[in-house]
Amino acid sequence: MIAVSREDNPASMSVSIRFTSPAFDGAITEDERRAELVAKVLERKYCIQTMSHVNEAGWYKIHFKPNTPAVIVLRILSSLRLEPQSVLKELSVQALQVLVWFSFKTFGPIRKVAPTLILRRFFELLAAGFIMTEELIPPWHQAKTPPVSLFSGLDEDKREKITEYAQYAVRCIALGQLHKVLLIPPPPNSPGFAPRS
Repeated sequence: MIAVSREDNPASMSVSIRFTSPAFDGAITEDERRAELVAKVLERKYCIQTMSHVNEAGWYKIHFKPNTPAVIVLRILSSLRLEPQSVLKELSVQALQVLVWFSFKTFGPIRKVAPTLILRRFFELLAAGFIMTEELIPPWHQAKTPPVSLFSGLDEDKREKITEYAQYAVRCIALGQLHKVLLIPPPPNSPGFAPRS
């Protein structure tokens, strides 16, 4: 509390300051004050986890611009991932993001790439056994913490199922049957590679 009083003389003024906080009045001890401060400080693991989420969001913002082919492919895969029988649900959202980014990056400096080409490259990457032989370290990983693979939660059986599904998807795309991968009806008058009668 600050009280200001002015006497009759305009040139003189007196100010009195009173500290009303319990810390200044001696109501709490130094140990109690220190314990309260420690309780408000986050644990190191939570700080590192929060920084990882911030770095991930920054990485995504840089590499996935709105309305780009990579974002379209990511939305398609995210939708397929929600299907009850889809093996893609075994992949985390972060793993999908990085794999789509890798697939898009393989086209080099070309920016106008059809989403179907990126989707095909995504499945080709998995069909070639990438998930069986490699670990996927997040690009936003900080050197202060030990790296954790985005595939760490996948056992060998799950990896094999994802690889087999990707090989099936590549065959469908090669035969002009992308609708089977997207789980949608075939487009009308689609020639595909149907056998001649």
